[in-house]
Amino acid sequence: MRATENNQPGFKARVGTALCAFASDCSGATIVEYAVLLVALCAAVLAGVAVLGGGLETAFGQIAGLLG
Repeated sequence: MRATENNQPGFKARVGTALCAFASDCSGATIVEYAVLLVALCAAVLAGVAVLGGGLETAFGQIAGLLG
């Protein structure tokens, strides 16, 4: 029998049962929720850096001018 042939009795039933069990498993939902929260947090940090970046550059430029 070749590896691509699936002539075993009940193969479709076992695959169907396994797919249903996989689809109804909710244990991975928390991982997805944490991933969404992580992406939102990264987006907020990047937005904050973009907003504050110009102001910080000006402030450090003025400090460098006073020291310099």
